[in-house]
Amino acid sequence: AYHARRYRGEPGFDEWIGAILDLAIDELCEEDRWEELKGLPVADPEEPRYAVLIDETGIEEGCARKACVLFNSLPVEERRTFYAVFIDLKTIHQHVAQGNGPPNWVVAQLEHAIRTISGLGSYDAPPPKREDFLP
Repeated sequence: AYHARRYRGEPGFDEWIGAILDLAIDELCEEDRWEELKGLPVADPEEPRYAVLIDETGIEEGCARKACVLFNSLPVEERRTFYAVFIDLKTIHQHVAQGNGPPNWVVAQLEHAIRTISGLGSYDAPPPKREDFLP
């Protein structure tokens, strides 16, 4: 709503609103990173942005913000893969069939994401590269 006063018709509305949403998401992620870095307590342990991660992965409430920070630090494709399989409950083959393969790369992405999130910062291996899994 704050940015709506500045909209003048350019760029197109869909592009503009997408950019505003991206900015809002970036600000929330940065807020989480900053609060985690400073060791501040989570204001509301039942915060909706952590609820999906808690409900779908079994991560404890006290670790949810840190897990969220780690998740959001993953490459976009890896986050997309994790979300598709663990939140949307797609099979690996369904995800691959939508152009997100090859299968062994998807499995490697999931393994990396799980190790990163469940390690709560102690796992720091680089993410897998798609080209390493192509024939």
